Amino acid sequence: MRFVTAASNLRSLVFSIAPLSLYEVKGIAGNIIPAIATTNAITAGLQVMEALKILGREPGALVRDTCRYTYCLRNVTGRKGHLLQPVKLDPPVAKCFVCSKTQVHLQVNTRRMTLSGLLSKVIKGRLSFTEPTIMLGDGEIWMEGKDAEDFSVNLPKTLANCPNGGVRDGVVMIVEDFLQDLEVNILIHHQDQWPDTEEKTAEEDVEPDHFILGAPADKKVVLPASNNGTEGGDGGGGSAAEKRPLSDSSVGGSAAE
Repeated sequence: MRFVTAASNLRSLVFSIAPLSLYEVKGIAGNIIPAIATTNAITAGLQVMEALKILGREPGALVRDTCRYTYCLRNVTGRKGHLLQPVKLDPPVAKCFVCSKTQVHLQVNTRRMTLSGLLSKVIKGRLSFTEPTIMLGDGEIWMEGKDAEDFSVNLPKTLANCPNGGVRDGVVMIVEDFLQDLEVNILIHHQDQWPDTEEKTAEEDVEPDHFILGAPADKKVVLPASNNGTEGGDGGGGSAAEKRPLSDSSVGGSAAE
């Protein structure tokens, strides 16, 4: 407690706050620690109650019809003086790949875009993945974290030259992020020419920055029933996600938004 008192008083002096005595700091800390434990116990109890509802629900019953959100109110409300207010679960957003099994369509030149560019510009830059793992075919072509060194040899390769057959037109990549408990399927549409870049660059080996999130307008895309049991149209399944907007747009140095 003496160390905590000294550190807090030094911090207080920086912001021109009057320092406190050892007894005063002990009183504040003594109130905080039990409050944290009590709050954790209440939250754990609510979670157990919802888990029991899932275990005891009728066969075929939906989770959103069985479970509830529980809000802890600051003030007593209602005739019975409730502090906990349960509400129904919101249905998943159909165009959001976080809370629904939506397939994202990606237009890209697979013979020129590298795996490194796909990671930095699309998966991390636009889809906001933190530590992605990319599954292609029967195995991984990229895994973040301590195993990244084993897959670093794939980074400079073009998508078409990646292992497991390469990333080609019509291929579906599975991207997972265990930190965010997130998984999304990316359907690849190979594009050789872009409407705004008809003139080719002087250096053919320069990695192009262009990609479009969304299905091509001239293709009618039919999603396999094994993915989500529905058919997709021209709009592209994940092209307008609510939590992470995926509007049809080109990204790149010469075709910036």
